[in-house]
Amino acid sequence: MTMPITIEPESELGRRISRLSQLWNVSPVEVVRHSLLEVEKQVHDAGQLAALEALDWLQANATLTDEDIATWNRDRKEGWEETFTLLEKRRQQAAKAGS
Repeated sequence: MTMPITIEPESELGRRISRLSQLWNVSPVEVVRHSLLEVEKQVHDAGQLAALEALDWLQANATLTDEDIATWNRDRKEGWEETFTLLEKRRQQAAKAGS
């Protein structure tokens, strides 16, 4: 697959790519390719670390009581019931308007 892009050589990005191209002794396309691969690797590694840190935090701070869980379940159910009621009213209004 080809994906043509245009980068102005006089732009800041163009100058950075040219500088790295000369420094690394590779083509500008290789600079972009290598840079993207490195960014993807860093994002992936950071995401994995962040997920593990979140899991560690949850395990260390899991302080939900049975009462907290019951309250959450009740609130969640009430929220769905309210949403369903509103949607049903809108359907009925639309049906009356269409008649």
